[in-house]
Amino acid sequence: MNSDPNARPPYPQGNGQPPGPYGPNQYGTPPPPPGQGGNGINPPYNPYAAPNSYSSDVPPTVAATPYQHTQYAPPPAQPGQPMPFAQNQYPGQFNYPQAPFSPPPRRSTGRIILVVSVTVVFCVIVVSLLVGGFSSYQAKKNAAATATAVASVYPFSTDLQIDDPMASNSTNAWATASNCVFTGGSYHILAKNDMYMVCFSRKGNFSNFTYQVTVELTKSQVAGLVFRADAKSGSSYKYVFSEGGTAGVYLYKNYGAGKEVFHNDNSGWHVGKKNTVAVVARGNSFTLYVNGKEVSKGIDKNNTYSSGQLGLVVFGNTSQTSEAVFTNAKVWVI
Repeated sequence: MNSDPNARPPYPQGNGQPPGPYGPNQYGTPPPPPGQGGNGINPPYNPYAAPNSYSSDVPPTVAATPYQHTQYAPPPAQPGQPMPFAQNQYPGQFNYPQAPFSPPPRRSTGRIILVVSVTVVFCVIVVSLLVGGFSSYQAKKNAAATATAVASVYPFSTDLQIDDPMASNSTNAWATASNCVFTGGSYHILAKNDMYMVCFSRKGNFSNFTYQVTVELTKSQVAGLVFRADAKSGSSYKYVFSEGGTAGVYLYKNYGAGKEVFHNDNSGWHVGKKNTVAVVARGNSFTLYVNGKEVSKGIDKNNTYSSGQLGLVVFGNTSQTSEAVFTNAKVWVI
């Protein structure tokens, strides 16, 4: 008996040798190697070998080559059409069908012209509106500036309503009588016996205005302009001027005696010559001019007359018949 503690137990076969490769073991006897064992005629059974015969009703299986595509002939192309499948330079490959090439549609020339024309017309309209709006604004601005300038300078208006040389009564603008006469290319008024003579215009009523006339005192020392008058009642304002240099406004009622509103004794009258006189009436305010120069200004606190007729007046004296000659009557409405 072996007393070696590291000694291995004997193999089961009992001969002290390991079992041979084909000897029996606890798992059974393995099959012999190829070419050995058996009856020496048929090779031993190989469970992995392919069968050497096939049943007549089962066709053989052809092994496929990996990554190999079956080649198919492309369908015939129609006349005038491209090939539906484009052959690739590599065998066994093909490209996917490509859509036939179509050039982009060309825009109609007429449509382009129409679009361009509409655009041009639109631009012209916009520019015209802008220019027109600016022109209108500029015109209004200029008109306002002109009106402001006109309103600050004699005769304070551009609205000329009467422009009468008074050479004749062809327009029937003035009253005619034995003391109101057109002669020698001018309008003559005569007055006697310390009385005053008024000759009225037939050109309607006026309220705010510049009334201007050229006058020559031939046989009189006092004459004047009549405004905001009523010929029937004898009511009026009179701008009275004299050779002595007096200039003033007087209020008359019922052809009675006048009541002074205001006056100035230094009018700068040119004795023995023609003088251009004017009155500017605005509301109850009156401004007097002699030869384009302002000589006096005043107001009627009662604002007695707001509108009326226009006329001319000459004051008489006891020694002789008084006479004054008038020409170039003008009226600007304010």
